[in-house]
Amino acid sequence: MYNILFLFVIFVGVVEFRIPGLNYWDEVMLMAVPLYYVIQKRKLQIKRANLKKWITLAIFIIAGIAGNILHPNFQNSFIAILKDIIAALKFPILAIVMLVDRGKKKQAKILHEAAIISKYSIYFMLMIAILGYFIDIGVYQNEIRFVKCYQFAFSHPTFMVSSLIMMVAVLMADDMKKNRISLLCAAFLIFLSGRVKGYVMVLLMLMIIVVRPSMIERIFYRIKNKLKIKKRYFLPITFAFVILGYCLGREKIDLYLHWGLTAARPALYIMGFQLAKDFFPFGSGFGTFASSISGKYYSNVYRIYRIDDVNGMTKDNFSYIADTFLPYIYGQFGIVGTVAYVSLFIQIIKDQFRKQKSYNRIIAFLFLWTYALVASTAETYFTNSSAVQFIVVLLVFVGNERIKLSENKGENLDEK
Repeated sequence: MYNILFLFVIFVGVVEFRIPGLNYWDEVMLMAVPLYYVIQKRKLQIKRANLKKWITLAIFIIAGIAGNILHPNFQNSFIAILKDIIAALKFPILAIVMLVDRGKKKQAKILHEAAIISKYSIYFMLMIAILGYFIDIGVYQNEIRFVKCYQFAFSHPTFMVSSLIMMVAVLMADDMKKNRISLLCAAFLIFLSGRVKGYVMVLLMLMIIVVRPSMIERIFYRIKNKLKIKKRYFLPITFAFVILGYCLGREKIDLYLHWGLTAARPALYIMGFQLAKDFFPFGSGFGTFASSISGKYYSNVYRIYRIDDVNGMTKDNFSYIADTFLPYIYGQFGIVGTVAYVSLFIQIIKDQFRKQKSYNRIIAFLFLWTYALVASTAETYFTNSSAVQFIVVLLVFVGNERIKLSENKGENLDEK
């Protein structure tokens, strides 16, 4: 069952745009997964440890609904509001519900089998990439960046990158050393996609593969059941990521500032702040801004703020209207919703992170979350199907290792 689930989650992007109705698979997951756990436990129960998360999520949703109530002229379609609520709920609900312990041996078996599937899938995709580069079999886009942009059988290279990242994480969690060749092959395929976020992840992958495990292990220590970063490493690591982010994104930032309100992405960032300011503290509400739903059920916000003529944000062509995630949050939900959402994410990440014990799983965990955050700068990542793909792979296949409460302060991380 787990192998079938893994194959489906990884390659659903190949078939969902070809089979009508299959694009709703992530909404089906939202309903099916909580129902499965309720049936499995035979009772509806909210764990005390998760109560704070549910309350924070409720505050976030209330902030969005408050925006709709206070500004009913922005979105006239109730269906649009409902769809956006469902889209916003998918990731946090699944992230809370699916964080379960399966036992060390069972989890290791699930992970290893997924790693084998990942390995052979990567080799097959590499073979097709080589063949397709010389013979036109429809696996490359016409667009050329450093190289022709490879998309395999996916509708867009972005979806191929997302699937490869999930396979990479599984291979990392299974065994970094044994799967090194497969990881390098995956890095090459991601490079062929021509996506900037893909280049960022390739660079990170190469750094991870080169750095010795013992160097990473020195960064962490454990107090009872909590895994923490040593204080002396926190600031240097944060500084390094800030510098890396600046170096990689400097040209993009300069370009956005130059374009201003004449291009979709900078217009979304700028007007998102304007919405948060004008409708403090709740924002404009669900289905009103920076999402494909706000384009399909065209929001009056774009007309009122005079950005309805920006390329890719018009009523007839809204292809760029969901090209970033942060404006979706602070524009629609204001300061109240933004604080609640960030707080919820911090809680989710901390709970997931403290359950990781081995070096391999820690790296896979950090790698997946890094990609999710990087991807969210160029798409509404946490409300689309890629986020569901991400959370299923992270919590079901990468999984976690049970932590014994008797572990002492400063204990070294166990090698896998």
